Amino acid sequence: MDLYKPYKSSKLKITRPKRKFFVILGTSLIIVSVLILGLCLWDIAGGLKGQFFSFDLPGFQMLDLKNTGLYAGVYQHRGPGPIPAEELIKMQVRIFSEGSYEEVPVMMNTTGQTFQQLGVKGMPLFNFIVQKPGRYTLSGVYPDGVNGRTVPVLLMAQSAQNIKGTLIAGFIFFVLFLGVGIWVLVKAKTWAATPA
Repeated sequence: MDLYKPYKSSKLKITRPKRKFFVILGTSLIIVSVLILGLCLWDIAGGLKGQFFSFDLPGFQMLDLKNTGLYAGVYQHRGPGPIPAEELIKMQVRIFSEGSYEEVPVMMNTTGQTFQQLGVKGMPLFNFIVQKPGRYTLSGVYPDGVNGRTVPVLLMAQSAQNIKGTLIAGFIFFVLFLGVGIWVLVKAKTWAATPA
């Protein structure tokens, strides 16, 4: 008996799937890719809600902070002139919870540090940590003797920075599933035993 001879059996028969199977598989992968992208965008849209607030200071602002964690207030500079850093470092910001009037500690930017990115100039003004979600009152005033201007402030939650990672991961999986789905559809004719 020769062990190196190929084994032949009349019972073993390999059948290739029909073209219809590959078309359904490819189409399903494309649909899954679109669903992944849609869920990613839905998650981002839901995650942004309650993450950004825009208002002017000095003044008072009611905030409905839905997430715990770090929040940062940033001055958005508009116009060609210099950033009024000398005035802004003197601004006093206080935050109180609505129900218990408990004061939230606020860390002010007393150094006058500014930034410029992608043509946008600004200055971080303050940050604070919210221990529990709820409604808060934010007040910003200049002390006596300081004649400062009213400035636009963008308040954003630190958790808003996680959106970038979610978007990148969603896009990678979208491209992967879409590419494999298209590839399966293109190869369906050559892989199939007989056309459907």
